[in-house]
Amino acid sequence: MIDLEPSEDFQRDFCRTSYGSLPQFVNPDQPTKKKHLPFSSINRHQFIHDLQLVIPQDDYDAAWDSRLKDISVFQYAKLNAPLSALLDGDFLNQYIKAGNILMISEGRPGVDTIYTLSDGILRIELDKSIYEKVGIVGKAVKHGGRTHVKERYLIELNLRLPSMLHGKKGFEKLVWASKQVLTDPVTWLFCDLNPTPDYTEKAPISQLNPKIITVSPELSTRRHTLVPPLDPTSSTYNPPSPSASQATDKHAIQSLSQDFLKQTTDDLSEWLALVALDSDRVRSDDTIDPYLSRYELPTIKEECKEQHLLSLRWKGLIPAEWILRLFVSLLRHVQSPNTSPNSWFALTSSAFPRKAMDNDKGYTILSPPQNDHSQNAEIRRKYVLWEYAGGMGFF
Repeated sequence: MIDLEPSEDFQRDFCRTSYGSLPQFVNPDQPTKKKHLPFSSINRHQFIHDLQLVIPQDDYDAAWDSRLKDISVFQYAKLNAPLSALLDGDFLNQYIKAGNILMISEGRPGVDTIYTLSDGILRIELDKSIYEKVGIVGKAVKHGGRTHVKERYLIELNLRLPSMLHGKKGFEKLVWASKQVLTDPVTWLFCDLNPTPDYTEKAPISQLNPKIITVSPELSTRRHTLVPPLDPTSSTYNPPSPSASQATDKHAIQSLSQDFLKQTTDDLSEWLALVALDSDRVRSDDTIDPYLSRYELPTIKEECKEQHLLSLRWKGLIPAEWILRLFVSLLRHVQSPNTSPNSWFALTSSAFPRKAMDNDKGYTILSPPQNDHSQNAEIRRKYVLWEYAGGMGFF
């Protein structure tokens, strides 16, 4: 695993890159362990607003009807309500206590009061003046201003605890704060994570007059795309030979190899970004003057393969559970004995900013083609994972 440590300058973004092997079998019902990459990265990013899948057109034609069509559409809701509406009767009992929902409020991180609700945990980030009126203990958080001044606070409350009931002291403090201090209605995005989500008129959310939004993928083509070898350890990317002074130094050789691997993964990340943007720079018929663009493919043009690619893009409040189902379906497709070893896909997400600083901004997962074409059962497919974080919480 390659770690790119964040700069001391708090405004700098950084990327953490991982390269490893995927499991040979993934159970669709229990697809992941908490610490197993890249599944843990998907689970950690709960508030995704943009998801893009890039896949060769041949793989799309083979996989869409059989594996992906059933999970390509999902729903979420948009509503306007104060915090107190979440703490009343059926909404609290059905959605938070017994069920599972995902909610995030509007607002500018580091400026406005931000609410999020995930796994029953309510998080409220607010400024000092409001925090002092709320009367609930929280902790100071980074805000991007003077380091010795505490200006922003975070309150975290687990609403599933037995003590979080009407009549209990801790819960009544929250109810009082929602009716006396945190009274302004805000716009929320709401997603029901239950296996059979209910957005009908009988559901508790219907009392808040929500707007139900059905999300389908936006499909676009990337024709005549030059695709370089996507495995960063491919023989195409030969690391430079060590110098005479490095030849006998194991640490120097290891450092040289790691630096080269880092450069290769950075080049692949840049190529994937240009594919996502539908840039002409990665097309086989591109004739841009090098004076206007100095971009170069990760390898020479003769080493690249021309392919027709498809981009599928979802926008909205996209839960990690849904992304995980999509990822597992893609993984089962590329690992199928009937699928060509040359199949691959890339999944890129962008997250809502929730804090003034140190946000998890999203990730890209690349499953490159399998280099070994012998269909050896012992050969496991690889993955490259880029996780983006840091910086200020503004887009």
